[in-house]
Parts: sequence; C-alpha cells; structure tokens
Amino acid sequence: MSNDKLWISALGLDIGLKRVGLAGCDGTGLIATGITTLVRSSFERDVAYLRELVRERRVQILVAGLPYSLSGELGDQARQVQKYA
Repeated sequence: MSNDKLWISALGLDIGLKRVGLAGCDGTGLIATGITTLVRSSFERDVAYLRELVRERRVQILVAGLPYSLSGELGDQARQVQKYA
C-alpha cells in the first residue's frame, strides 16, 4: 500500500429547469458540500460560468444527478438533464 494520498476535485450538478445546484467535494471525494446555485439564463452563459468554476476549483470530474421516478424509470426531467449534460 502506498503512502501517497490521492486527491480528487469533483463538482456535482443538480440540474433543474430554472437553476443548477452546485456542490464540491473534499479532497478525498467522500464529503460533498453545497457551493452555490446557478440561476439558468442561457446555455452559453451557464457553460461559461461552469467553465470558470471548473478552472478555479481545478475540477477533475463532473457528476450530474440523474433523477429516476419512483418506478425506476427515467422521466421528463431526467431526459432534460441528459440533454443539458
């Protein structure tokens, strides 16, 4: 086993129709903490904001939440998330 510590920077996205909730993780990748809420305006502006946040936080991985219905199927919102991501 190596003594080298693995450091990871992930950014979680909770994508809604009007807002995107953003969360970052600790360096171990175990604990996520809310960062901010992005009010969606245009896709281009959203991407520009996210790109800057990724650069500032040195994000290595983006994680987008995919909402399933209670029956385990993908609904309309899940399809919107897939399209956005």
